[in-house]
Amino acid sequence: MNLEVQRLEPLIEPLMIEPPPRSFQAPRVGQTISMPNYPVSAADPASEIASRARSFFAKGDFEAAAGEYERLAEMRPGTLSYCLLGGASYSAGDLKGSAAAYRKAIKAAQKARRAGHPVPREIEAIAHCGLGIDLILLGTLDEALTEFRTLVKANPQDTLAYYLLGDVHALRGHRQLAIDAYEKVLELNSNLTEPFLYIAKLYTELGKSSQTRQDQFFSKAIETYRRLLEVWPDSAAAQNNIGVLLFWLGDTGAAITAYERVLELDPTDPEARTNLGAAYLDARRFSEAKEAFETAIKQTKHRGANEVRGRDLAWRQHLGLAAALDHLYEQQAIGRKDSALLVAAESALVQLTALDSLNALSHHLLGVVRAELGDLENAQRDLLRAVQLDPENQEVQAALQKVMAARYAPGQPGDEAEERRVRETLQVLNTLLEGDEEEQTETFARLKQALEEDRLSERRLFSD
Repeated sequence: MNLEVQRLEPLIEPLMIEPPPRSFQAPRVGQTISMPNYPVSAADPASEIASRARSFFAKGDFEAAAGEYERLAEMRPGTLSYCLLGGASYSAGDLKGSAAAYRKAIKAAQKARRAGHPVPREIEAIAHCGLGIDLILLGTLDEALTEFRTLVKANPQDTLAYYLLGDVHALRGHRQLAIDAYEKVLELNSNLTEPFLYIAKLYTELGKSSQTRQDQFFSKAIETYRRLLEVWPDSAAAQNNIGVLLFWLGDTGAAITAYERVLELDPTDPEARTNLGAAYLDARRFSEAKEAFETAIKQTKHRGANEVRGRDLAWRQHLGLAAALDHLYEQQAIGRKDSALLVAAESALVQLTALDSLNALSHHLLGVVRAELGDLENAQRDLLRAVQLDPENQEVQAALQKVMAARYAPGQPGDEAEERRVRETLQVLNTLLEGDEEEQTETFARLKQALEEDRLSERRLFSD
């Protein structure tokens, strides 16, 4: 038995550490500029309204704050009051109401400028920024792009505006434009770390989508991560992703070195250790791969594997462990093979099917291992399940045929009639796979019982 090709396929795709998702938080009036300073006078209702609104906002009652700011905007319409209403509406989850308020703020600013009384640039910028973020979240990306372009044109030194401009380009699928915008962010503030992660991710995506320039884009991603390490030397994400990219570029040795550096920073990192195990497998360092996967499994259990990514990680680990154990078994001399390695591989593959019972590869490999251990009945069951899940897979069908041929082998080798009966049986089984899963299972159970009885009878199953 050899698990090599199909067993390694899921591990060829190592796990990258993704940058944190962008949280689109608009700057609020009061965070970047002073709150409106209304005259403190009991006779001025606007002052009282503004005070109540600020109090509600501070307590987290954003709906009440938005209601008060709406009254304020009706009483004293203007860019500032509309911006306050937009921020409170946004915080209350009313994106459409927030966008409407920011649009009014922009119109009020334009009107004031025409009248020769321009509002402070910071307040007008908040209106454009707030509207742009609302439009992103509402899915109106073209309009959002217009707002952020207006922002960078008005203030070419606005780091946040370039950041958001990059976000919109990325969401629209314009990766190179997004990279250019994020690079502008770093030009304005080289101490930031997240833009490096987004730039590297975009170069990685460009590499995956381009066969002719893949190496070039992957190399640019590696270069970007190394720039990040100059600012953030202890970035495990950067080191891990450098390893993944080097692995994809075919430099397994350098990838191993990168993963080992991650583990120097954090010896309990199960993702880096899983990637290291995959690289060891590729380098045919099977004992080290086995040790890496065993340790990674323990570390993942310690951290918990309930999350989708955690389950995917555990699946890769058990698959890798099974592959490493199989290779170690195959390396042993004929006649001196230790079946305990295969039993351990079987255990890993049982865990694999428990993690994802609908994955055909899991059942396929478990069937192959059990066949080599001589458990033909369970091997047949596992392989049949694999065929049900992946009917077009010729390798699985061939494995099932071999197991069934071995299980229902002719009593007398060389008997042509008996061999023909086996071939006819396999042809019938192939036709069973055309029905739905429940029908396949029921029909196969009946045929299996008939075959078992026929083995002890005069073998007249197909005599009619």
